[in-house]
Amino acid sequence: RYSFRAVDLLLQQFVPIFDKKRVFAVQGRLQAAATDDGAGQVVPFYFRPTLGGSTSHRGFNDFRFRDDSVVNVNVEYRWEAFSGLDMALFSDWGAVAPNIGKLKMSELQNAYGFGFRFNTYKTVLYRIDLGFGGEGVQAGVAADVGGVPEALGHAADGSRPGLLVPPGDPAALAAAAAFSSEETAAMTRAP
Repeated sequence: RYSFRAVDLLLQQFVPIFDKKRVFAVQGRLQAAATDDGAGQVVPFYFRPTLGGSTSHRGFNDFRFRDDSVVNVNVEYRWEAFSGLDMALFSDWGAVAPNIGKLKMSELQNAYGFGFRFNTYKTVLYRIDLGFGGEGVQAGVAADVGGVPEALGHAADGSRPGLLVPPGDPAALAAAAAFSSEETAAMTRAP
C-alpha cells in the first residue's frame, strides 16, 4: 500500500563577487514522490515533499504547501556587514503539483526578504530571515540577543513576529520548536 519512489535533486552555485566577503548564491530544488499508476499504492502524507520555511520558501510558514511534486528556486546576495555579522537579500520562488508534469512556471509563488547571519570564522551561530510573501511577514526562530527584537518589528496586533528564545536556554528552544510544529500542523489540517 505504501510503495513509492522519491527523487530529491538539489543544485547550488555560489559565485564570489570582488572578494570572498560578497557572494551571489543560487539554489534550485526539485522533489517528487510517485507510485506506479493503477497499483493501488499511495505516498504517505508525511513523506510528500513540502514547500515553505527557512530551507525552501521563506515567504511562507514551514510545511505550508505539500503535494507529490515541489520545485523551488532561491536567489540570494550575501555580504559581510562587519566581523561576526553577514547580511543577505533574497528572493524565493516555488510551486507544488500532483506530479512533475503539472508543475507550471506561471503558478510559482514569490517572496523576497532580508536576513542576518551571526557567525564566527567557521560557523553560523544564528540565522534570521524575514520573508515577505503572499501571507505577510514570516520570521524564523531566533535567539533573543541584543537588537533582534527591534529588527523583527511588530505585527498588526502589536505582537512580535516569529519566536524569540533566550540564548543558552535549550528548554526554551525546544518549547518554541514544539509550538511552531503544533501551529504548522493546525494550519495544514483540513477544515
